[in-house]
Amino acid sequence: MSLFVHAKYQMQQNSELLDCRSISNRLTLLKASVSVNSVDQHPAHESVSEKDLPMATIQIKTPSPDQAIPLVKDALAMETKLTRDSLRTTDERIATLSSRLSVTPEQVLAGAVPRTEDNEAILLDLEGELELRQVLQDTLRHLEQLEVCS
Repeated sequence: MSLFVHAKYQMQQNSELLDCRSISNRLTLLKASVSVNSVDQHPAHESVSEKDLPMATIQIKTPSPDQAIPLVKDALAMETKLTRDSLRTTDERIATLSSRLSVTPEQVLAGAVPRTEDNEAILLDLEGELELRQVLQDTLRHLEQLEVCS
């Protein structure tokens, strides 16, 4: 089963190019749209691993595919790089906060770290970074599965 999402990028002039960040933001929104539609069409989504789900096809209509394809590929590469960099920064921050509290991330995730007035702010930061790491890992996994076909 294929899911077709039609996205139309209209350029007023052929010389006008969208910067990679702008396309990256649009692709992120498009990816979110595809995820929502895919879940709607797969009610047993929670019990099926991502590898078992059929790949969805996204079509982008453009009057100049020779320009659009490299832009999309560059945007995906840039988004992947930015996500990897953010993940690296988040991992460093998790290591720093964990060492300040003398705990492991697993202990925090299990709720085994007692909350005190002294550690509350750092613990909240660490929990936020752990949540952010999960989101970044999921995003990177999705980005690495994307393939631009011409």
